[in-house]
Amino acid sequence: MRTPCVGAVSGALCSPAMGSWAAGPFGNDKGLDYVGEVVDGFMSVILDFLEQPRLGEGFEQAFAAVALLNILDQKVTVPLPSAEEVDVWKRVFLTTLDSQPDAPPSDKGLQRSQRRAVEKEFDRLLTACRERVDSADRRALGTMGRRLLRAWSRRPREPFTLDYRELAEWATGFDDDIERAWNACPRGDWLIGLATALGVPVKELLPAVATLVSQVLPKLPPGEPRPAEALRAAERWVQGEGTGAECAHARNVALVAAKGLGLVPAAAARAAAALADAAAEAEAGHSPILRDSLTAAVKEYALVAQLEAGLAAEAAGKEHNAAMLGDGSRARDAASQAAAPLLRAHIPWATVRQAFAHSSSGR
Repeated sequence: MRTPCVGAVSGALCSPAMGSWAAGPFGNDKGLDYVGEVVDGFMSVILDFLEQPRLGEGFEQAFAAVALLNILDQKVTVPLPSAEEVDVWKRVFLTTLDSQPDAPPSDKGLQRSQRRAVEKEFDRLLTACRERVDSADRRALGTMGRRLLRAWSRRPREPFTLDYRELAEWATGFDDDIERAWNACPRGDWLIGLATALGVPVKELLPAVATLVSQVLPKLPPGEPRPAEALRAAERWVQGEGTGAECAHARNVALVAAKGLGLVPAAAARAAAALADAAAEAEAGHSPILRDSLTAAVKEYALVAQLEAGLAAEAAGKEHNAAMLGDGSRARDAASQAAAPLLRAHIPWATVRQAFAHSSSGR
């Protein structure tokens, strides 16, 4: 649609500038490109602080960048990180703020007010991240996207469960081409979440996740058999040779073991416990989405890589947060990405297609 040119004689019409589709500062490609550059600048300031988190100018600029992201997002949809990532930012900001020396009584009120201000800005940003998919037209989502959003609405909001809204946002690019989404899914936890939302039974998924968990069990100290027994209990349940009650008991014992271990072996132990939990919950007839145990097992598997890399970087002299959020996060992401093809090798597409068709016919 053409728009009147300013100063045009007798209201003559002219074509709008190329790349423009609406009036206003953000109704054109150049304006949105500039917004992207501004957001990149904010992100650079925040990530620079996260690399070396300490109070001072870096903290103040990064905090201002978070607030400006919130302000800009009220005017135009800006690219935001995942809620999971922003939650990590929030913890680092608050930890850094809490590390400052005790202030005189006259300044303690200011410290408390500053902490509340940080929490408020990050809560606003987290809300924006979590509602990004909801702000889209749900009618534009295919069956796959609606399944994922329904899965999100049913799951508990706990820190280590899968963010199904983030997965749904990714899946919208595939419409209802579920096979293409399955083959392209870049993360192991997303792959299991996608399969779960599409109706693949726990008994079909658990052996695949067990192959990942078995890779990290050697991280346990010699003479610690309890997490391995949790894995075996889950495998026996899949084969029809064990019960849900046995899996629940093995889960509890493995979790007790995890509490007495170091960071890396504890993550491996929790991964095995999550497998047994998935079996116990499935035997009880509970929805796998409610506990999200299989995706939690994959996340613990990737956490092992993060902790190992982060601790190694810290031992080499890096500051703790920089080591864990830098080297550690890269290792976690690489492990999660490597897990996806390993899981697909054990979960044939035909299994997913059949489960989806069966669950759709019953809905």
